[in-house]
Amino acid sequence: SVWQYAKDKYKLRALTRELCSDYCGIGEACVKIFFDPTRGELKGYEHMADEEGAPHLDEMGQTMPDNSKPVFTGEFVFERIFAQNIFRPVGCQQMKNAHWIGIEKLEDSKLLKAKYKHDKKKLGLITDSNEEFVVFDSTRNGYGRDKNQTLLLEYYFKPCQQYPTGYYIVSTKAGILEEGELPNGIFPIIWVGFDEHPTKPRATSFV
Repeated sequence: SVWQYAKDKYKLRALTRELCSDYCGIGEACVKIFFDPTRGELKGYEHMADEEGAPHLDEMGQTMPDNSKPVFTGEFVFERIFAQNIFRPVGCQQMKNAHWIGIEKLEDSKLLKAKYKHDKKKLGLITDSNEEFVVFDSTRNGYGRDKNQTLLLEYYFKPCQQYPTGYYIVSTKAGILEEGELPNGIFPIIWVGFDEHPTKPRATSFV
């Protein structure tokens, strides 16, 4: 029943079709699985507190909710990663032996700035890394240039001697935005190749 619930909630059948298409068409299928506490149903709000962390109380002596800090139940995310957006250590001969895997993605600069609006240092890293990208415009059915995107680089290190529980880094070209140990020490990226070749970390398909 739990597995059936997961298949329905996260539409895993559709995801499987997409990954099979990548596996046969591109030659590589990759997905990043993680838990996002900002998704799901609204549970309530954090308590309002002063600078020292003491809660604010109402006339009845009850803690007051901070409507600007909602708390959600959280959901798992199955993020489809395309082969052209994956990178790995230069000397790696097989993807399964890579001690870390990297992903590059474009994020909307306005949303990224809103996320770090209270951190001036990180806002500076987003602003300093702005550059012009060539992106596909579906409304015009062609390519155009966009300056409203920020290139993010994500690094995920497998548990090893240096990082016993694994490690992750999310950065722009200007500096690090987020870093820390992998939750529960679980490596979040799963990669499979259609036709793998000796001494080569990438795979190809018959297409």
